[in-house]
Formats: sequence, structure tokens, C-alpha cells
Amino acid sequence: MWWRSRLHVLEHLSPAWFVPAMGWTGLGLSWARAIQGLGEPAHLVALACASLASLMLVGVGLGMALRWRVHPAPFWADAGHPVKHTFWSALPIGMVLLAALWISLTHVTHVAMTLWWGVGALGELATTLWVIARWLRPKAAGGTPLSALTPVIFLPLVGNLLVPWAGVPLGHLTWSSVQMGLGLLLWPVGFTLLWVRLRRFGPLPAHMTPTWFILVVPPSAAALSLSLFDPPGGLLWTLWGIAAACLMWALTQLKTIVQLEFGLPHWGMSFPLAAFSALCLKLGQTPEGGWLLPAGQLAVGITTLVILWLSIKSLQGLLNGHLLQPEG
Repeated sequence: MWWRSRLHVLEHLSPAWFVPAMGWTGLGLSWARAIQGLGEPAHLVALACASLASLMLVGVGLGMALRWRVHPAPFWADAGHPVKHTFWSALPIGMVLLAALWISLTHVTHVAMTLWWGVGALGELATTLWVIARWLRPKAAGGTPLSALTPVIFLPLVGNLLVPWAGVPLGHLTWSSVQMGLGLLLWPVGFTLLWVRLRRFGPLPAHMTPTWFILVVPPSAAALSLSLFDPPGGLLWTLWGIAAACLMWALTQLKTIVQLEFGLPHWGMSFPLAAFSALCLKLGQTPEGGWLLPAGQLAVGITTLVILWLSIKSLQGLLNGHLLQPEG
């Protein structure tokens, strides 16, 4: 059929394309957090981010569905890839994040929103179990070798920490707590495995260097989720300290990152920066954290510029075909 010949560009549509939607949703959540200090302009920016992220997530989802129909071999090859398979968790994570963002902007908690969040939460749980089950298999049976681990492994593991962001406003405190507990369990497991991989096999492949920013996500997400349960304030500041340390660690690779040819791994910087910015604003709006508020607002501005740059480079890469090519 004529339309099949036009869909050849989908052959190399990696599930990593769900990550930009995560980045824009995280940016929207940061601007939503900034509404308290910046007012209506911040609300409009957050609304624009939510709309764009929604279109991106649905668009990539439809693209992946068409790819499954037209190019089944590369589709299933990505599902079996030792690194790419983890990106599938970005779809349910994106659903959970969009639910949280739209709830924060509209305060609507109807049944459709609950269903959307519920599908995302269960999807994240399913991808988590799928990923960790592969750790127990031999390489010949599709297991994930230690040498293939990268910070991307945190996507399916600690994505569970994001479930309360919409689950608590929707009234599902118990389920949100359970899934958050899974994320808290797997965070140190993933960090330990990644550290062992680093010591045994050396640095990551150069093009994956931007993904070191993902280390910022677990402590930032944990702090923002725990803040919904009225925890001791000192715990949130402890997690902020861990997130800040991870950010400074990732920034040591900035020179290498800017010298790299642009690719989808650069989007690994987007959601971590947004999550850390949101945490800075959250703590900056507390009585003891006023000193952090200007830094949090600055962080939101920097994150916005980074994500705009990532989007421009991605659009250029799509137009010239660079980002839809087979990997070398």
C-alpha cells in the first residue's frame, strides 16, 4: 500500500523518543511549582508545556504503534536490546507525569484522569518487573549483561517514585506508597550495579555521557514524593543534598557533553534538571528555605533554555534525517 512506503522513516524510531515528552512534562511541573512566586505567566508557560508534552507522548505512541505494524523486526529488536529496552518505561512514566501536571494546573481529578494515571502506574510496575527479571537470565536467554548497564537503568527502577505525584492528589495514598516503596528499594540496587559496572568495565560509551544526569532523578523524585506525606523536614533537605551532589558530579562531564555530536542521549539531561529545579522551588517556599528560592527560579530558567536547545537540535536532526538512522 502507498502509505507503507511513506512510513520507512519509522524503522529507526527508538522508544527513547518518549524521553523528550518526559522532559517537557518535567519542565511544565517546574513552572507549575513556580506559579506561587511568578503568578499567571508561569501558569501559561506550564500550560504550554503540558499541551506540547501531551502531543509529543501521543504522537510518539502512535508512531511506535505504526512501527510495530510496518517494521516489526526492528521493533522487537529494540525490545530485546540490552539498553534500549529500558526506554519503554518512559511511556508509562510520561503518562503518570502528565496526570500530575494536568491535575496541578486544572485541579481536575475525575474518573478519566484516574484511569490515565492508573494505566501509567501499572505500566510502570510491569516494565520494572520486566527489566529486573532480565537480570536473572543468562545473556544467551536475553539477560542483561553487567557491561550494558548505564544510568538509563534508573528509568524503570525509580520511575515508581513518581507515581505519588498524581496518585496522592487523586486519593490513592496506599497504592502510591506501595509503588514508591518499590522505587526506594531499587534506587540503591541500581546505583550499586552501576558503580560495579563502572569499576569493572570503565567509563560509559562517550555518546551516553549525558545520561549521568539521570543520577539526579532518584533523590529529587523521592523528596518531592515524600513531601506529599508530611515527612520530617530534615529528610527532604538530606535528599536535596544528595541530588545536589549528583548534579555536581554530572556537571563534571559537561565539557565532554558539549563536544559530542548531538543525539537522543542528550535528552537524559532534561527531566533530571526539571526535577531538581522543582525540588529547589519546593524547599525554597518553606520558611527555612527562602534562601533557595532565587536559585530555584534560576534553575527553572536554565532548564527551560536547555530543553529549548534540545528541542531545536532534535527538530534539526529529524529534518536532516540524522536522528532516524541506524546506529553505527
